[in-house]
Amino acid sequence: GAIDIINNSWGTNADCASSSACRTIIGTTLYDNWEDVSQLSTPKISVFAAGNDGEDQPSAECQTMEYNTDINAVSVCVVAISTDTTGGNSQGKGSLATFSNKCGGAASYCIAAPGDTLYNTGYLSNSHYTTKSGTSMAAPMVSGGLAIIMEEFSSLTPAQVVSRLKSTANDSGEYSQTSIYGHGLMNLNVATAAVAKLQTINGSNLLDDPN
Repeated sequence: GAIDIINNSWGTNADCASSSACRTIIGTTLYDNWEDVSQLSTPKISVFAAGNDGEDQPSAECQTMEYNTDINAVSVCVVAISTDTTGGNSQGKGSLATFSNKCGGAASYCIAAPGDTLYNTGYLSNSHYTTKSGTSMAAPMVSGGLAIIMEEFSSLTPAQVVSRLKSTANDSGEYSQTSIYGHGLMNLNVATAAVAKLQTINGSNLLDDPN
């Protein structure tokens, strides 16, 4: 079948302040291909890890989203939170992991997800599991979340799927800090809830019939 969502658990630790500068930094081939798949009749959704440099700005790929409207309509930048207080990366349960870059200037296209000490398959092996930390762990959580939304609401366009992910994120309390968490913490319970209740009217087809 066709690819709907492209997960990018990698990135470039650099800053750029325009579409042309970002294109140069991330590479013209990547930029042009990314733009192309974002402009298809059914665009591909691209998810990028924000980076693990503990900085106020995310990866150059995430910064690219600020300057290209075709790309940012179907792209998501992901920062990582800790799900408990154990381990050296935690600043508190649910808070940004110490290694994670913040959403920064890409806040409008950014979301948070668990990425610290996640139980995962071992690298280069299919025979064991291990724990891994990084925005590279958080990004596929969001890619998977997008896939669930896409399956639940098959009539939505890719841009609408991305919009639903962002608009349903938890942006209260800790997550109200947009420069850190962007739209907030991914919330699949809300993202996959029914949009509205369907009501049927018995009898007359006149919608203004009091009966």
